[in-house]
Amino acid sequence: MSTSERRQARTAAPSHGQEVLPRVLNGWDWARMARTQNGRQNLRYELIRIVSGSPSLPKSVSNALVICHGNICRSPFAEALLQSMMPSLSVKSAGLAATGGDPAQPGALRAAREFGFDLSDHRSTPLKRSDLEWADLILGMEGRHVMAVKQLLGGPASNVVTVGDFLERSPHLIPDPWGQSDDYFRRVFAQITAGTEKLYAKLQQQEESCSL
Repeated sequence: MSTSERRQARTAAPSHGQEVLPRVLNGWDWARMARTQNGRQNLRYELIRIVSGSPSLPKSVSNALVICHGNICRSPFAEALLQSMMPSLSVKSAGLAATGGDPAQPGALRAAREFGFDLSDHRSTPLKRSDLEWADLILGMEGRHVMAVKQLLGGPASNVVTVGDFLERSPHLIPDPWGQSDDYFRRVFAQITAGTEKLYAKLQQQEESCSL
């Protein structure tokens, strides 16, 4: 599918750029999250993001790494989307708990097609330290992904953020759609699209200001 056809597919999908996004998380979801360690990490990150605002980006980005849990739903789609927006950027994806060699989930395949992308050739890749060292920008889906990466790197890392950090309004968390309905996958991919479009705009703006 050509770049122009992908743009048309994204335009035909529900309006993401205006951030009139279908709700993915409700109050009960947040309450359930507070019962687990992973959930509490996400809640803490969400609160910090609300207070601190959108994060800054590295001055120069040539290599971007997108991560999620299993590298079979969210990160493959975000990788394809970001690569289509910025062909000059080297983009890879990986999973914190990926086993390696698994195809994208059927729901992810169907939702990605609606947004103009074919993930049928994707195979999951476990996250390696060399991937983290290669990347100028590391994009997670949840706050706990950011915390896990910082732990792997052994300290603070200003180049680690989430795709949802660039959404104007909460929730900034991009939940895992694994095992959910096709509609849920669409809503999650709408969030990823909106966040990635905002990230792209910020990278472009930064590049233009550096060239002045």
